[in-house]
Amino acid sequence: MLPGTKRSWEPVGDRDSVIKFGVFVADVRTGELSKNGIRIRLADQPFRILVALLRSPGELVTREELRQILWGDDIAGDFEQGLNRSVNKVREALCDTAVNPRYVETLPGRGYRFIGPRKAEAPPVIDKPPSHHLRWKLILGVIGISLAAGAYLAVRWTKPTVPPLHWRKLTTDNYSKIPPVLTDGSRLYFLAGYRSEPFIAQLSASGGLPMKLPITLPGPDCTLHDLSPDGDELLLTATSTPGRTRLWPLWSLRIGDGTARRVGNILATSAAYSPDGAQIVFSTESELYVTARGGAPTRRVIELKDSFVDSVGWSRSGDWLRFSRRDPLSGQAAAWEVRTDGSRLHRLAPAWDAPSFVPAGWALEGKLGLFSAGGNFWAAPEPGLLRTGARQPTKLTSDEPEFSSYVRSQADLKFHAIGIDRLGELQNFDARSKSWVPVLDGISAEQAEYARDGRRIAYVSYPQRSLWVRQSDGTRPIQFTSPPMVPLLPRWSPDGQSIAFSAQDAPDRPMRTYIVDTESGAMRLAVPSDTGSQSDPTWSPDGKQLLFGVSASSARENVYLRLADLRTGKVSKLEGSDGLFSPRWSPDGTMVTALRLIGTRTLMLYRFRDHQWVQLSGLQCRWPVWSPDGKSIFFLARNHLMRYNIAGNTAEIVSELPVGELGGFLHGIGMSSNGSPLRTLDHNSPQVYELEFAQR
Repeated sequence: MLPGTKRSWEPVGDRDSVIKFGVFVADVRTGELSKNGIRIRLADQPFRILVALLRSPGELVTREELRQILWGDDIAGDFEQGLNRSVNKVREALCDTAVNPRYVETLPGRGYRFIGPRKAEAPPVIDKPPSHHLRWKLILGVIGISLAAGAYLAVRWTKPTVPPLHWRKLTTDNYSKIPPVLTDGSRLYFLAGYRSEPFIAQLSASGGLPMKLPITLPGPDCTLHDLSPDGDELLLTATSTPGRTRLWPLWSLRIGDGTARRVGNILATSAAYSPDGAQIVFSTESELYVTARGGAPTRRVIELKDSFVDSVGWSRSGDWLRFSRRDPLSGQAAAWEVRTDGSRLHRLAPAWDAPSFVPAGWALEGKLGLFSAGGNFWAAPEPGLLRTGARQPTKLTSDEPEFSSYVRSQADLKFHAIGIDRLGELQNFDARSKSWVPVLDGISAEQAEYARDGRRIAYVSYPQRSLWVRQSDGTRPIQFTSPPMVPLLPRWSPDGQSIAFSAQDAPDRPMRTYIVDTESGAMRLAVPSDTGSQSDPTWSPDGKQLLFGVSASSARENVYLRLADLRTGKVSKLEGSDGLFSPRWSPDGTMVTALRLIGTRTLMLYRFRDHQWVQLSGLQCRWPVWSPDGKSIFFLARNHLMRYNIAGNTAEIVSELPVGELGGFLHGIGMSSNGSPLRTLDHNSPQVYELEFAQR
């Protein structure tokens, strides 16, 4: 581009009004993006960015140029978050990643570049009317068009289009809310909580303030699953001793008198009533069962080994079961379907490349299947008379609010869900005032860690989930990842030149560990020789080794700590580490702390000098982190921030952390360079929403 020339997203002559690249087409005249002929919803600002990049293939488009395209001179202050979100929307629409880009490449701190193939086309132009010898061709063409129109109407009759979806907020209270929202038509029921007290809440279908029902829950840890078709009973799982999985006792709770009874001896991950209420389908970790409403007799429908099964639901016809099937190694889920007799098992929307999606019921008298993915709802027409293949689902919602994935819907036009307006505040603990104070003006971020010299801070933005680095005074923000990659647990190298973090680079692949150079932005796999899942990386003090565990959700791998030599790529087992995960190397390199994965997650300590593991605390521990001087280990235990003194072999409470106060996706803690613990304060606002399809 010539100096002083401004980039534009608007059409530049007919030759540049329709741009093809890969399987995509961008029509600049209409502002529409399509993939293989199917329209993809993309808002105006992300579309402008995409077109600006397509106009200059292979060239750097700076962040300042994109700012001018989006806002001109009408914006003041920090435009970074808005621009980053728009670029992320472009990548999401293109199913692209920042780590292995096919279309949009990030040049850290500078801007972006389009690297895919592209072709600009002009719209067709008719130079002159057809001559006499084309008359029969026109007649045949009219006949063909008529036949096509008839076929189209027939398809429309059996395969409805997806109407627009609108939503409105029904509540504005401070209760925590856990999906699903269940309804009998006039009342809504959901699990709520306030100041660590869980309860069943009832809400009028028109909205307002939820009421606490006078019902004693059968256990402090509960999950609602369904409401009986007659509206009399709630189906839930509950326990007082949660373990590694959500395989909990199944209960039926009468709304009228508040009495609860066990449904047989069933342990389940999810459950649902049949349309007539006479039967219950429930899932275990890897199986589906159907039982009578009382819990017996029980019949196994299907077993799916090497899978986690959840979110089971019953079709309106009563012939089909839908459920989510999650791969335990990658953690990715997909929606599946099977007949109630166990036949015709298949994945729904097999060509859909969403990273993870689950079934969310039906609408329009069962003619529209609903799905949830990435905090949004999607829909696809159910099979009809002329349907020959599954269609890619259409996105219904617009990322804000972020909707819960767990819903129950058999509605014609309406269904209900928990919507979350996500926001957090990064804070550190001031030991003198014994209070939490904002960091970086309370930026909405989590998983923060300072470099050892204290000059820079790495964090994951919330809720965007991108890896960022800033100077400790908040200046020079640089973004290193973009969705759909989800970075976790960034860890600075001892020399402050690199960051190791865990992430998935593509759906259906295990979590891996990456290393990014903070100067060049170059990113690579840290340990390509290890093909299993890789989580919680921690550096050796000399920066030559990484210690990491397996993903806690994995059920396919032997659980122990892996030690990787970054020079040779050789991976070995840290002795005695069977059953341990979440390692943290001490600053002086003499010790490693970790947690037990199975049962009570006790805090363990390994000393290299005697090659022994010892238990430090019998408490249920989470998120261990070393103090910079290596004399203490901070960790979470129940509702407290704790500090364990290595020399004194004692644990003490540092700060109370009431239920619901920790924010972010991971609800963890970090450490500043001066020894002050870091956390994210929760400012989320979960509310009940009514979602309704536009009437046709």
